[in-house]
Amino acid sequence: MAEQLFETIKPFRPVTSSCIGQGLQSLANILSEVEDPDTEKNIIRRAWVAMHDVEEENAKLAVELWETLSFDLTPNIVDDLLVSLC
Repeated sequence: MAEQLFETIKPFRPVTSSCIGQGLQSLANILSEVEDPDTEKNIIRRAWVAMHDVEEENAKLAVELWETLSFDLTPNIVDDLLVSLC
């Protein structure tokens, strides 16, 4: 089933990657102004997940965002991810 879904969305990957790239760039432009620690932690968690995306371009953009904003990996990121998803 997952393979069928992947094949169905495959033609849209360039559009998706472009949108994600534009979104990440916009996010990078405004994140320096975020003052809420919970929001910042959430963004860091999502960026970390995106760095491990199966789509190479998405992962590359997430790494760029991570490095541009000098994010740090916290020791409990996996626990935080699980809590945020439940």
